[in-house]
Amino acid sequence: MNFSQLILLIILSFLPSFFWIFFYYYYSPRFTTPRGFLVVLFFLGMLAAGGAVFLENGIFRILPTSVLETFSRYFFGIYPYQVSDVLLVFVLTFFVIAPVEELLKFFVIRLAIQVKPRCLDQTIDGIKFGLVVGLGFAVVENGIYFQQPLLEGQNLLLLKLFFLRLFISTLGHSLYTGIIGYYLGLSNFYKIYSHRFLLKGLFFAISVHALFNFFLLINIGF
Repeated sequence: MNFSQLILLIILSFLPSFFWIFFYYYYSPRFTTPRGFLVVLFFLGMLAAGGAVFLENGIFRILPTSVLETFSRYFFGIYPYQVSDVLLVFVLTFFVIAPVEELLKFFVIRLAIQVKPRCLDQTIDGIKFGLVVGLGFAVVENGIYFQQPLLEGQNLLLLKLFFLRLFISTLGHSLYTGIIGYYLGLSNFYKIYSHRFLLKGLFFAISVHALFNFFLLINIGF
């Protein structure tokens, strides 16, 4: 990859997240949360994505080669038609990919709150934390998806992926983590139900994330 390709990859990876940041800002222009803290959360989201890549690759390495070959081809427009394949996609999306990614984002937000507890003074702050961490996470994932078509000069595929990531996947990541942030906010103000709220947040975020991936991979419908 040459320097110009690297710069283009970085720009394309950040653009979808910046789009949604400005969208959220337009509908919530009053900042009650320190902007510097939100910037830190954005980059912590990127760090969480790096951790997710490391963990998921480690898990996939210990799986049988046949499982990996069956699962990986669904990322390239080949859809499962056997019940066993559908079950495999279900298990990996619900019990590997979504839990790993949402748990890492959860721990990032939890850590940030513990370091700066005064930044969370209302439930909506938790939602903002989640949205921003999710958008940071999406930057790294965007880069992974954009890299190959960019290097191979597949401009049409790159453009298609860009708009799919912009309006679906990047938005999705912010919303999954927004759910976690909402329940983290509730757990902070309703201590007696704290653990219940945290478990609910993780359950709903993982479930929605896994359902999205599952339906996408088995081509149920747009």
